[in-house]
Amino acid sequence: NIKPLVTELLRSAINEMDADRAFVFELHNGSNNTAGLPFIHCTMTYEENARDIEPIDEDYQNLSLTRFSFPEYLHKHDLWFGTIEEFAEIDKKIASRMKHNGATYLVITTIRSEDSEIGYFGFTYCNGKEHKNDKDMMEFMVHAVQRLSKLLDKNTEK
Repeated sequence: NIKPLVTELLRSAINEMDADRAFVFELHNGSNNTAGLPFIHCTMTYEENARDIEPIDEDYQNLSLTRFSFPEYLHKHDLWFGTIEEFAEIDKKIASRMKHNGATYLVITTIRSEDSEIGYFGFTYCNGKEHKNDKDMMEFMVHAVQRLSKLLDKNTEK
């Protein structure tokens, strides 16, 4: 029931922010170690792309977050925006993957429920495309992540 609403929000990111790609990663317990301790994973569950931009969601399925450092950064700071080269200072591995997918500028934030992190929302600009100004992007992100939090949190009344 929420897919059309999330899709609409991602399309608005592409249209209003003139972005090339918008996406949602959702966190999940992909597996457990032999003692039963869960490994935290994320999966790109939603993606929308501008014309002539290739989908990448298949490249971002069931990622073990222990392999990357960006989740720790977003846990502490909630928001990041800048070039992929700058993002490589935070997480070289995921920045390399994103660069391979054509991204040159990233805006990403944590999606939180009342008591936990439930995922990440972001959008990218590809192939050197100019991004919107910081104020416009931040205003859009605040509004969008509040909507996504309500949509993706099963404990929130719709």
